[in-house]
Amino acid sequence: MNDEERINLKKLIGTNEEKASTDLIRKVKHSNMIKEQVGILSSMKAKYARLSKSNPAEFDMMCKSKCSFLYDNYTDIYNKVRKDQIDLGLLAEFLVVLKDIEDGTIDEHDGSFKVGSILKKIYIDSALNNKPDRRNKDKQVHRKVKNITWESYKTKFLTE
Repeated sequence: MNDEERINLKKLIGTNEEKASTDLIRKVKHSNMIKEQVGILSSMKAKYARLSKSNPAEFDMMCKSKCSFLYDNYTDIYNKVRKDQIDLGLLAEFLVVLKDIEDGTIDEHDGSFKVGSILKKIYIDSALNNKPDRRNKDKQVHRKVKNITWESYKTKFLTE
């Protein structure tokens, strides 16, 4: 974040009377536990893959008991990891940002900026790179012309 962006962010925070959560994040320090529990859940999914298909209820109970912290405190993360609906690499990047906030390296607003930058890179920049160029869209494709006589056209296309 450059200096101008930092100044604008501070103005925005002051204007909206933002409730700071940095101290709470630093107090609870959940990033290591989340990372550990996600690892346990991922390894259980690999180790007990057959059980998850044959008896999903039992497997779910087993996962909930082993990863109770994740299930109780971060149910959305638990469910998304359990159902393979989240990119674990992306989650790891977010947990690094959370760890930086906990360690005092950055505050919650800088962390929010970092997460926003990651999401922009993934969703917006990749969408713009995959978008076809507008200039090429208007160009017409010219096909090679076949020279035929009227007689051959009539016999080929007009006679039934």
